[in-house]
Amino acid sequence: MGRVLLLILVFFPFAVFSQATISGKVVNQAGGKPVAGATVFLNNTTITGKPAPVSGAFALKNVKPGHYDLVVTAPGFGIYAQSVNVDGRNITLQAITLTAKLPVAAPDVSLPENSPTVFNKNLGLFKSEFLGSSSRAKECKIENPDVLEMRYDEHTSTLTAATNDFLVITNNGLGYKVRYLIKKFSLSNGEERSVSYSGYALFEKLKGPARQEQVWQEGRQEAYEGSPAHFLSAAVN
Repeated sequence: MGRVLLLILVFFPFAVFSQATISGKVVNQAGGKPVAGATVFLNNTTITGKPAPVSGAFALKNVKPGHYDLVVTAPGFGIYAQSVNVDGRNITLQAITLTAKLPVAAPDVSLPENSPTVFNKNLGLFKSEFLGSSSRAKECKIENPDVLEMRYDEHTSTLTAATNDFLVITNNGLGYKVRYLIKKFSLSNGEERSVSYSGYALFEKLKGPARQEQVWQEGRQEAYEGSPAHFLSAAVN
């Protein structure tokens, strides 16, 4: 199974619990005003919300008990993340302050790694590890590869990548659109091949005819069974 597809198993809902609301507000560290265009979401879930433009207030509803990473992102600001433990009771967070990023000089388009040929080569390496090569991975498509910032070090045979915006992946096999913020990606392409990456994912269910949605549901069930998340769920039960 593709690497990023495994993320879906973390939040797959199979049990019914009491549900809570997580509320708070998002403001700019400089001046304390609401941040325009911010997005608040729980990592590896479909739960998201937009802060109100006047007050910066947000509410994430129908959150099942569990441990989550609450993530806030906005154009021009650094990513904010904090752990939240939900036990079924509503939670009101302290104000979340975002810090503006320092301006970054535009990349030199004359650099070799920015040429279409090199970019596509690096993209192929990235996709082979990030999505995998299984039949399910082949049903995934990266919609906006241009947000990837990739560099390949010839001396160490290492590819690194990051994003300054959501990398959007359509998973037609399981019926999800995945928005992924890459914090770190490193692929060692030498004799001992290894890969490591970290980031935050937001899932959105695709819409389709009833029959198609049934097929997607069956595929999600199949992907879930036998997974680490399935084992942990069984152990808790």
